[in-house]
Amino acid sequence: MSVNKINTSGRLAHVLVCVNQRRDSNLPCCADAGAEEVYQLLRAWIEDRGMLAKIWLTRTECLGWCTARGATVVINPGDHWYRAVTADDVPTLIERHLAPLAT
Repeated sequence: MSVNKINTSGRLAHVLVCVNQRRDSNLPCCADAGAEEVYQLLRAWIEDRGMLAKIWLTRTECLGWCTARGATVVINPGDHWYRAVTADDVPTLIERHLAPLAT
């Protein structure tokens, strides 16, 4: 196997949004707590500013901080972890982490 390093020098941030859907379980999951809406709101903001190549946005499976109150979101750089994120929280995350990168 050949290992090819990826050039990430143009990336300003990487946002991970758990959209995990648990099947056959009583445990909470981000999908049932509005994770897709959180993802779509972040994507729309990034896309509207033409920054899809600079602010990476990734749907993930379980990040290990499940709650029935919202999604788990991780923003790098900085290793910022948020739990129970809802659509109402997205403007705060954008203001705090992404908007400064768009100037």
